[in-house]
Amino acid sequence: ASAFVNDPMKPVPSLGGSHLMSGLPTGPHDRSALQKRPDVLTFEGPMLEEDQEIAGMARIKLNVAADVPDCDVIVKLCDVWPNGKVYELCSGIQRMSFRKGFESKALMRSGKTYHIDMNIGNAAHVFKIGHRVQVEIAGSCFPHYTRNLQTGECNYTTTKTLKGAIKIIHDPHAPCELKLPVIKRRT
Repeated sequence: ASAFVNDPMKPVPSLGGSHLMSGLPTGPHDRSALQKRPDVLTFEGPMLEEDQEIAGMARIKLNVAADVPDCDVIVKLCDVWPNGKVYELCSGIQRMSFRKGFESKALMRSGKTYHIDMNIGNAAHVFKIGHRVQVEIAGSCFPHYTRNLQTGECNYTTTKTLKGAIKIIHDPHAPCELKLPVIKRRT
């Protein structure tokens, strides 16, 4: 398992990406410095030996546990360049209390693992030879996404916040899976 502590009072700041929020930088920005934060996890594939083209919806299956009633899981698909720079291609969010849908909240229980299958977003990109595919996971991306105060109460009316230990469980008994819309090149 890999874990981090998410503090709603010190959220991971938004940096680029595909959004239309006034005053925030959009588009490609190097994320490598931001990824050094202790509340950001990264998982990288091997250095590519040939170009890998994708076009369409990227998805990920994760196993998540937390010691708070609610948390967010923000996943970004990134391209790691040979010089170490990291660029976001697309991102998605799962507010865990709405993992079953938006009709009603389903709070988390400490110690229980929840399986989620989430949409990361659409991307059309060629990962070049020498680059790496990377998944970045965090519990916040503010102000692109509103902060989850992690109490399970309404985020718009409560003043309480909880720091939360969030675990991503990944082992042979509980694998995680990244699904990319790979385009096979004709030879």
